[in-house]
Amino acid sequence: MSRVRPIAVGALYLLGLAFCFDWRPHEALFVFYPRPLLVFAAALALYIMFEPRALAIWERLVSLPAKYWIAASSLAAFAGSLYLAYGPLEKLPHVPDDICYLWQARSFAMGRLSVGSHDLPEFFHLLFMINDGQWYSLFQPGWPALLMLAVWPSLEFFVNPLLSAVAVALVYPIGRRALDERSAKLGMAMLAISPMHLAIGATLLAHSLALALTELAVLATLRLCDEGKTRDALLLGAALGWLFTTRALNAVATVAVVAIPLIYYLLKGRIRIGRLLAGVPVAAVFLVLQLAYNDALTGAPLYWPQDRYFDITEPKKGCHQLGFGKDVGCPNVHHEESFPDGFGPKDAIRVTHTRLGTFLITLFGWNAIFFFIGAPFLGRRYGWRKLFLLTVFLSLLIAYFFFYFHGLWGRYYYESCFAIFLLVAAGIFAAREWLAGVAAKDATLPPVVVRLMRGFIPAAALAYFAFNVFIFFPVTVETMGKFFFGVDRRVERMTEGFPEKSVVFMEDWYTAGFIFLRPGLPDTRLFVHDAGKMNRQMMQYYPDWHFFAYNPKEDRMQKVEPTSDPSPVFVEAEYKVPIGDSSGRYAHAEDYKTAAGAPASSKLVLSYEAQGKGEWVAFRQFIFKSGNYALSAQAPTGPDQGVMKLTVDGVVCAEAVDLYSPELDLKPLPLKRCAALDLLRGQHRIELVAVGRNSASTGWRLGLDWLQFDLVDLAAVR
Repeated sequence: MSRVRPIAVGALYLLGLAFCFDWRPHEALFVFYPRPLLVFAAALALYIMFEPRALAIWERLVSLPAKYWIAASSLAAFAGSLYLAYGPLEKLPHVPDDICYLWQARSFAMGRLSVGSHDLPEFFHLLFMINDGQWYSLFQPGWPALLMLAVWPSLEFFVNPLLSAVAVALVYPIGRRALDERSAKLGMAMLAISPMHLAIGATLLAHSLALALTELAVLATLRLCDEGKTRDALLLGAALGWLFTTRALNAVATVAVVAIPLIYYLLKGRIRIGRLLAGVPVAAVFLVLQLAYNDALTGAPLYWPQDRYFDITEPKKGCHQLGFGKDVGCPNVHHEESFPDGFGPKDAIRVTHTRLGTFLITLFGWNAIFFFIGAPFLGRRYGWRKLFLLTVFLSLLIAYFFFYFHGLWGRYYYESCFAIFLLVAAGIFAAREWLAGVAAKDATLPPVVVRLMRGFIPAAALAYFAFNVFIFFPVTVETMGKFFFGVDRRVERMTEGFPEKSVVFMEDWYTAGFIFLRPGLPDTRLFVHDAGKMNRQMMQYYPDWHFFAYNPKEDRMQKVEPTSDPSPVFVEAEYKVPIGDSSGRYAHAEDYKTAAGAPASSKLVLSYEAQGKGEWVAFRQFIFKSGNYALSAQAPTGPDQGVMKLTVDGVVCAEAVDLYSPELDLKPLPLKRCAALDLLRGQHRIELVAVGRNSASTGWRLGLDWLQFDLVDLAAVR
């Protein structure tokens, strides 16, 4: 039996290692070839040449008091993340996620959960942002609520580097309780220079907070198992509750992990039930806050903002969910992945391989160091606590196995990375002791072989630090300076290149322009979507401003001559997408050409997937001057179109327009009833209703190409 356990553990370790590297673990040795191997060879040569002195230096370092390790490691993480944030990233968010987080934090700083939409919201649409009268992001409030505190002193990019340092410092007490002193110190130092840790700490993403909260939950659990004090139950409840309002799935996975030892120690009588339950009310407070937040924004406690967003932007309702099935997977937001039959287990395995591959390489740099993670499990040392740390990592791996979205650089697993570093550190020491023991037992080995065996593991550890500090980190600096939409090369142009009170129409890379907007518009410079003919509306709205067309990709700018004429008001209907005001079906912008090849205006039309009589879709349009307006419009026709009613503010402009035709075409709508609409300055509601279907039609679809409101002389009309 003594041999069965190490053989079984070794087999599981090799199988897990092969899976993590997509069945090609040998490739980890040659990533970034030949630089890591050269660094390793140099480190091994130096160790062999100066073994006694190198060993003495190492022993002296390991014996240093923990406070020095904590201070040095935390400072390294803080300095590295801060440099990336204020250096190549230039104190700017660069991807939609952290742009949305910053927007939400600034909204909170104004005392608002959301801000009112601009009167022309279609000019400001952004991925992951809901903009349907109220303007807010789909993300949870736990991270923006903390980031809000840095908005007032304009130190938003100072928060995550601090959290990076805190996360590093927390590795030590966790490692000391779960493993041993030296593993805690080495694991902490390895995390401090992790490329992923430093890069995420330079952003405004929620992962740094989630990492620190997960660490606090694990630390509180270990302390409860050792001491059973009420204060640790309170800490556990607060950490899990805050984590739930930050990344809910992570909190659920973490609860499942920490519950295992807590229940065991509770049944053994090592923890009192009253003390353990003290943390429940604390966690419940955060749960209630999250549900109240949902209710305030979506009107229902269990209807999350992310559900609201995907329901109005995706063809499949409930596509953004856990699990498998034909309705899982959102094709619009996740167009680079194809799940034509829905998200299934085979897709999950493929996506997990992708995540793990990108995760390990960005977590470690030279990810071959990850091989050491299995070494602690080949012996009996550390008992259940090493399994507990492994389960912390596996819990996120399992939880996100059921989540279709691939995740940039496998960052979904980042909140568990402290457990990986501790196990790798313990594995390094275990492997070193084993090799040194083998070398000491065999007296027939040549001295050079003995030195190689004693130096192999220390050289690998040294190579990890040297490669990341001197090679990978400079590459990270260069990459971050060029990546993320290329906005860094355009900052001066976008912040100073346009006069105050300028509207800048952006035909490409609109995300780069949105970075410079703030809740509570207008600002001195407004970056908006280039909407073609509809740009005239912005000129009507801001008649005294300057106007420019700008392509940041090519850094090409052109001044646009303004017009303040309030008529006509031209509306490309597809620019109203996404639309949340409907009977619940999908409204989208559709490429459209007639059977003869004539394109729709702007090549797109608004299409609403009505499925029966009475279904409707509505949107609002701003009118710039009170007066009488004549309405004209054009709609697509085709073999699956229904019979449509069109109203403006409840006034029926077209009672029943049959949009059926055997072939695709475009049809002017008969709107004589609305030849003289009396409209005040402000928003007006246009509604399309399915009132019937031609007997030859195969569907109930509704569509609209464009609308136009023209000021008319009422006396002349009469």
